[in-house]
Amino acid sequence: MVLHRTLFIKIAVFVLVGVALYSGAGFLLAPHLFKNWMEAKVAEQSEQRLHVQKVSFNPFTFRLTLTDASLQEPNDDRLLTIPRFVARVDLTKIVARTLLFREAELRDFRIATPADGDIVMAPLVHAASINVDLSNDSTFVDRLRIERPDFRLNRDPTGSLKLPGWLVRLAIDPTAAMLTIHSAEIVDARASFTDRQITPQIRLEADAINGTIVRQGADSATTVDLDLKGRPFESGFGTFRSRWRASDPHNAARVRLTLTDFGLAGISPYIREVTGHAVGAGRLDLALEYEHDEGKLETKGRLTINELRLDEHTGEAWPLELAVALLEDRNEYIDIALPVYSTIAEAESTVAAQLTGRLHDFVLAVIADPFGEMAVIAGLPDEPLDRVPFEPGSAETAPPALTRIAGLSAALAARPRLGLTIYPAYDPVVDRLALAKQQVRLHVALATSEGPPGQVVGKPIDLNNSKVRGILDEFAAARLSPSVRATVSRDHSEHDDLFYRAVFDALVKHEKVPTTALERLAGYRAQTLINGLKTNGIQAARLMRSDVVELMVASHGDINLRPKATAMRDTMTESETTLPP
Repeated sequence: MVLHRTLFIKIAVFVLVGVALYSGAGFLLAPHLFKNWMEAKVAEQSEQRLHVQKVSFNPFTFRLTLTDASLQEPNDDRLLTIPRFVARVDLTKIVARTLLFREAELRDFRIATPADGDIVMAPLVHAASINVDLSNDSTFVDRLRIERPDFRLNRDPTGSLKLPGWLVRLAIDPTAAMLTIHSAEIVDARASFTDRQITPQIRLEADAINGTIVRQGADSATTVDLDLKGRPFESGFGTFRSRWRASDPHNAARVRLTLTDFGLAGISPYIREVTGHAVGAGRLDLALEYEHDEGKLETKGRLTINELRLDEHTGEAWPLELAVALLEDRNEYIDIALPVYSTIAEAESTVAAQLTGRLHDFVLAVIADPFGEMAVIAGLPDEPLDRVPFEPGSAETAPPALTRIAGLSAALAARPRLGLTIYPAYDPVVDRLALAKQQVRLHVALATSEGPPGQVVGKPIDLNNSKVRGILDEFAAARLSPSVRATVSRDHSEHDDLFYRAVFDALVKHEKVPTTALERLAGYRAQTLINGLKTNGIQAARLMRSDVVELMVASHGDINLRPKATAMRDTMTESETTLPP
């Protein structure tokens, strides 16, 4: 019995001493060694210093706790702050020089820069399966969950974001980063962007952001998928999906961006910087796809803008007023489909630059042929609505003119911001000849007493009528010079139809038609066009008659009035655009 009791006491003492040594190593030595190891490794890898105020470890529950850990610049500026880190450690792989944390929790996590202060804040971060390879000092995190983070990004007056280099490496390149994250979940995040390069500076905010970022594959084949949803700049709803190759993110990427009911006024400074126009109001729906691979860049998209209001423009501006007037329908919607745009020469440009370039080209194309756009709107794509024909010497509308007036009216009714400036026009040769012919006919008809002026104007004269021939002889003697009469008589020896036709033509040729008569004719034509549009329901305020009278050259026997499309400063109401004057 005594021998057994002695053996039991020795075993108990051995166990107690072992437990004491284990407890001492776990509670006292392990935290000290772990703290020194972490601080030394960071010092070897970078100029920054890692400082941990306190490390505690429970060797029985395998619970590791770090208190007040911080990554600091040599001048003691804090770049990263972790007030509390708690993890459950698995030491089964320690022989293979691998440290495994099955679960970890960070509270009040912060990343900062000396210039801007906190740029990332997260009250709670969960991590699962953290694998630290002690042989190459790399860390792999299987799953990360960041709750209610606040991201704050700043651009300085030079245009630089100045993110910490170590933070940039974590995000993309697995060969350059000491930390690799397989998947991360972002829950109810906020983000803000302050741009000091814009004067005055602008601050944009987004909230209700949720999303994931997942890495797939390994080494050069690794791809990264990013999927975010949220409320951008406190308006509307947006989604952002992207995939890029980790080894070459700039030249191998695919992006899809959608925005719904996005407020344009919030980014007016950027719109003004690009287009020269400030935006007072407007809502945007956008679907944009972008793919860049092997030096080939492709972008395509569709955007819809509702209730757009342009404010003042500064400097050299895009011709947006006219483009908006041509594109905005009666419901104040602008719908633009951007076709696929592929190029190798511009493959180094950004997505924003590509989209801006496509929009600029589109705007210039629309305003380069406004009446072509109006013809498509009116359902008359082959009708040249920029030319309204009139017969020489006439201000009456012919059938082709009526068709084009109807087309212009339909386009104007569909585009309430669009107006027309009508330029009076005449041909100094063709119109003068037509008016002269009308005057001579009128004088002959009145001299033969065929009726009052209103009945005989424009009426052909009968050259076989003896009374008409007598009047022509009188007019020739009074109005034509002896040389002209001699020429007519020499060319036509007998007084027949050809002779009197020649006399009539000579009288027309030498008839005086004042310029004021031609300008009145041009004005009558412009007013005829305006009246036709008003009859079709176009409000008079949208139709302006120019004081400038154009000299035209007749085309196919017609004199064409060329209206000019203009943008109205104030849109008309529905009753104003549909009721006749």
